Amino acid sequence: EQNPRDFDVLMALLDTQLALGKRNDAIDTINRRLRYSVDFSVPQLTQLAAVQIRVEDLQGAKSTLTRCLIQEPEFMPAKTELIKLETRLRNYPHALKLTEEIITSNPDSPLGYGLKGDVLIFAGRQDEALELFQSTLEKWPSTGLHLKILKQKLQQNPSIENLQPLEQWVAQKADDVEALFGLAVAYIDVNAYAK
Repeated sequence: EQNPRDFDVLMALLDTQLALGKRNDAIDTINRRLRYSVDFSVPQLTQLAAVQIRVEDLQGAKSTLTRCLIQEPEFMPAKTELIKLETRLRNYPHALKLTEEIITSNPDSPLGYGLKGDVLIFAGRQDEALELFQSTLEKWPSTGLHLKILKQKLQQNPSIENLQPLEQWVAQKADDVEALFGLAVAYIDVNAYAK
């Protein structure tokens, strides 16, 4: 495995190059190290892919994340980032295939379902996404899913009635800052400023 100290030096070099605005140098540094080093750990490769995304080397990031999953097929941080990247690149069929792999290998987790819904939205399949979010919410209630559902409903019909499920959720979770903030923003969206 790559010496952690060497990897820290590499990351420091990349941070310096980016701070100096030397994007192309950072891309070259990553490409050189990936070409000549085969002993990066999967978490290290995932970190390098994050830098590649940051500098808009999206194909490079895709290659690095794919390398991660060849080494460790169930490494969720890499798989999640690859799904987001494939979605950004509008490769929706591959992104959806990856979400199905997560659902199959982790059927008792909402992660794959949430990611699949996100991909469906970007693919223009909002109705399917909304249906998936609602069925997932029934099994795994969460603020994140309430907010995703509300966003879709408000895009279809900006009505205060659509806020009722989130209002009920907030009534049960009064200390949930994310839910409170989401509800406040939703009130603005439906012109209910007093609320």
